[in-house]
Amino acid sequence: MKKTNHILIVCSVFCITAMMLLSGCGNKSGGTYDEPEITASYLTGEYAEQLLTDGAKTITGSVVLSEDGDSYTASVEQKKIVANSDYDEGYYVADTNLNTKLPFDEDVRLVVSDNGELKVSNPEEFIEKYNDLPDQLYTVYRMGDYLELIIPIDPADFI
Repeated sequence: MKKTNHILIVCSVFCITAMMLLSGCGNKSGGTYDEPEITASYLTGEYAEQLLTDGAKTITGSVVLSEDGDSYTASVEQKKIVANSDYDEGYYVADTNLNTKLPFDEDVRLVVSDNGELKVSNPEEFIEKYNDLPDQLYTVYRMGDYLELIIPIDPADFI
């Protein structure tokens, strides 16, 4: 009987110690996980890569955002960048005649190019300043049926 009680006490102490050690895992600060600073560099790099790792699909095209009450939708006119030495730039942008409408995920992130400098934007600013720029192309990251991230691109970078 003594041996059984001794084994129960040892197992209980081991389990309690393991639970205390394992519950402290992770980068916590004040009871919440530390999120990296949301910068254009982070969104275009590490965040975009993580979305692709998690199964996001990308679409290239021009973007028009629309607001409906407290929700937003992006209309993406899909384009394809085609290398062609007959053009001065070495490429042309072909319209695929496909238009995709994507509702925003609650954590959608937007990056815009403001005078050549990438910066984080919000939907209101995007609509006011950057909506429907005919020459601006974006890479749009979608997860399922929802838009997750919009990043401006320069077609010359793809050639």
